[in-house]
Amino acid sequence: MLLYIRQGMMTEAQAAYDTLQKDFPEGKAGHIYAELAKAFWQEYQSTSDMRKSCVQTIKFVTANQTEVFFYIGNSGEDYYHGWQSIDYKPKDICPFKTD
Repeated sequence: MLLYIRQGMMTEAQAAYDTLQKDFPEGKAGHIYAELAKAFWQEYQSTSDMRKSCVQTIKFVTANQTEVFFYIGNSGEDYYHGWQSIDYKPKDICPFKTD
């Protein structure tokens, strides 16, 4: 979705967003990432500003760190990826500079 937005391919971005929402409904593993996409998408729809959209995304991640980081190794032993794991921070989730 982000790559499509960055490339100005909004039809494809919309399709990617819609697929995330359809394939990861509430109660399904991975739903947090559909919600993460929604935080970005809603801000982007109103501002067309990727940086502002990242700010909203980072706010969402900050409020939902345990769920967002669960599958990527920040959540303890269940999904520990070893000593080489990256200790992600909320600002790492959105690739567009917010500062």
